Amino acid sequence: MTITIDLPSKTENELRKRARRNQQDLQAFLNQIIEREMSLPPVSFEDAVRPIHEWTESQGITEAEIEELVDETIAEVRRETPLSSR
Repeated sequence: MTITIDLPSKTENELRKRARRNQQDLQAFLNQIIEREMSLPPVSFEDAVRPIHEWTESQGITEAEIEELVDETIAEVRRETPLSSR
């Protein structure tokens, strides 16, 4: 199968460097990356956040406190980040 993708030149250059470091041509290197990714079991959002949920529960942190922390963090980032960078 042939697939064409457009990559930024910086990304392409980095991929070529990494392929050379692994003594592979670009196609073999990309095939290796894709095969490795495909061999991993899919992870749902729930599975990904489960450790965080379990930790917050063990610490007695409520959902309301988490929401407040997230809201405060977003507000802080927005204050510190110029609009042109978002």
